[in-house]
Amino acid sequence: IIKIPNLNFLEVVRLFPEFSVSDSIKVYGVLGGVPGYLKHWDAKKSFKQNICDLILSENGRLFDVAERLVASELRELSVYNTILMAIAKGENKLNDLFLYTDYSRPKISVYMKNLSHFDIVEKVVSFETGGWENAKKGVYRIKDTYVNFYYRFVYPHLSDLYIMSPEEFYDTYIEAELDEYLSRYFINVCMEYLTLLNQIRRLPISISKMGTWVGKTGDIDIIAQSSNRENIIGLCNWDKPRLTMDMCRELFASMKKARISSNHIYLFSAKAFDADVIEMAKKDRRFELIDMNEL
Repeated sequence: IIKIPNLNFLEVVRLFPEFSVSDSIKVYGVLGGVPGYLKHWDAKKSFKQNICDLILSENGRLFDVAERLVASELRELSVYNTILMAIAKGENKLNDLFLYTDYSRPKISVYMKNLSHFDIVEKVVSFETGGWENAKKGVYRIKDTYVNFYYRFVYPHLSDLYIMSPEEFYDTYIEAELDEYLSRYFINVCMEYLTLLNQIRRLPISISKMGTWVGKTGDIDIIAQSSNRENIIGLCNWDKPRLTMDMCRELFASMKKARISSNHIYLFSAKAFDADVIEMAKKDRRFELIDMNEL
């Protein structure tokens, strides 16, 4: 078996030169960087129409790809379907999965190990800081982008998919929650942006590792650290109309819980920044504002 590596976001952008950055992120958040999926995306059609034609239509190229992928590697498909649907909904700790599925904890542990082995699920451990008592000890999430999309939006409502038109299904079950779902992939894009800047030495420090901090209350989207433990902190806003001072205050509170500080804070916003955030960045050199056009 030869495993073809997924494309990164920059390569996805190059596949669709006529797309805006926002449109590229939406495609990337549904299909990931899988060339075999991306080749079916029709750049002349709208995002919604592509989803309807490729995923929500019975004769669509990607209609049952996610379930076939899981079934090709693992037995007991119904059990794995239940677990993946639970993780996609946000039940991302072993105890959460135990309560949601009613499967035994040892059984869930075996299934999670199998899903991780085939790169379908991954365990996310918080970036190592001093605030371990305030961090979650490890949460699971679906690693495969398309599998995540499918089990978040399609699988839980399969019975309705067979009686509704693809367009009606999209409007009912996907439209309202799409931006919240895409926030995770916007963070990935911002991380890739920092990695590229690091490669061409355009960052204030040379970073050697990068990750996220998952708190019991509050998260830090990006922590990038140098070999001598200097930090760049990133806050990423995809789904809100503006990045606000309240979001910044929440970030500061999470940094305090994580016991981490930084002289370099990058604020990424897909849409806009509040005037007081812009004013703060003018006065405080720690802050760098990055909008969608720069990405």
